[in-house]
Amino acid sequence: MKNRSTGRPAARAGLRAPVHAHEAAAPAPPRASSVDFEELCEIVRRASGIKIDASKETLVHARLRQRLNETGARNVSGYLQMLRADATGRETAILLDLISTNVTSFFREQHHFDHLAKVALPAHQASGSPDPMRVWSAACSSGEEPYSIAMTLADRLGEDRLRRFLILATDISTRMVARSERASFASAALVPVRRDWRETWFEADGAEDRRVVWKLRDRVRSRHLNLLDPWPMKRSFSAIFCRNVLIYFAQPTCQRLVQRFWDQLAPGGYLYIGHSESLSQLSHGFEYAGPTIYRRPLEVKA
Repeated sequence: MKNRSTGRPAARAGLRAPVHAHEAAAPAPPRASSVDFEELCEIVRRASGIKIDASKETLVHARLRQRLNETGARNVSGYLQMLRADATGRETAILLDLISTNVTSFFREQHHFDHLAKVALPAHQASGSPDPMRVWSAACSSGEEPYSIAMTLADRLGEDRLRRFLILATDISTRMVARSERASFASAALVPVRRDWRETWFEADGAEDRRVVWKLRDRVRSRHLNLLDPWPMKRSFSAIFCRNVLIYFAQPTCQRLVQRFWDQLAPGGYLYIGHSESLSQLSHGFEYAGPTIYRRPLEVKA
């Protein structure tokens, strides 16, 4: 199914075109041996949970081309030696930045935002909690998703009640987290945003870009986070968006993540996943609340 707002499919992470801008910029190094390629894939899997199979080998080489030139590594074998010797983990983080694909758009899968506004927000308000509604965008990419959430909630609550919600935006890519924090977008990227919202929530940022205004940026916290690592969040969320991420993980990793999302959600909270994802093959206690929407029950059934 195509995205209603953009007219084309969108995905968040893993190995999928479009490719990074530098992929064709550097001369191609020798291809990796099968052993080296398998070791590289295993490093990525251990660090991020992302599965890479042999069909992605050409894409992986394209992603690594520029980095091999920057580091002086003559081939993948030499680059693997660097990774093994890197006690700081910095090079592994750079590798994950290169490997992960970050393709997104404002208001993709519109029904999630409709549900957030019409069901999840009223449920939080009805709970009587004095705390702001807390929403987690667990794979925020360059920020389109968390700011779509922010505009949706701001529209329902009113400009004078922006402090009634708070959004955590996290991603495994440090590059994407920096872009989310900056919250500046090409004008063409705002086509899916309602005209009145573009006028209310964006301001000029140079000749062609538009930046989210401060009062809305203030409601989004952009942070680097690997979903496989310990999570520092102490408080629960009323809603978690983790879309087009589970499809890149093996089932045991998905099982652990879904359980951790359950633990991080407040009773009655909602989990939103991608259009090609399902929890049907996993063991969980969520209630089905709509296409790719799941709810943690208020009470656990005996």
